[in-house]
Amino acid sequence: AKTGILDSDGPTVAGNSLSGT
Repeated sequence: AKTGILDSDGPTVAGNSLSGT
């Protein structure tokens, strides 16, 4: 996952991905 971006690892929360990094 990437900061500030929705990706396959999960949605972002407070600028950080919900799962993964």
